Amino acid sequence: MFAQLLSRVVARHRNLCWVTFHGLYDLSHTLKTVTNRPLPPSVAAFASQLGLVFGDVVDIKYMARFCQGLRGGELGLTAIAKILKVERVGGAHQAGSDSLLTARVYTKMRMAYEIDETLFAGCLYGI
Repeated sequence: MFAQLLSRVVARHRNLCWVTFHGLYDLSHTLKTVTNRPLPPSVAAFASQLGLVFGDVVDIKYMARFCQGLRGGELGLTAIAKILKVERVGGAHQAGSDSLLTARVYTKMRMAYEIDETLFAGCLYGI
């Protein structure tokens, strides 16, 4: 049922930009759930299918690799948030708190580093 409902949201909102932090495994699991198929056999096929199903996906851990002062993207979400002076609401490793912090860090990175997120669409940390 979850896959059907999420598929409807994705189909209706093709203009969304999905923001993640080190989201390779989360997106892999979600892609497999939504499509109800095994994951594609290659990285290229995976990236292509991910783009077809979700549209733009941006991984801020990957983006951090190109931002001065963020130690080449090797920091965790909380450490990047502290450097950027982004406050967490709620506890770490709680879905709502982590999601909100991810969105806030993404927004702050875009502003502070004048990032064009389209340059990073489809690039996931770990691939």
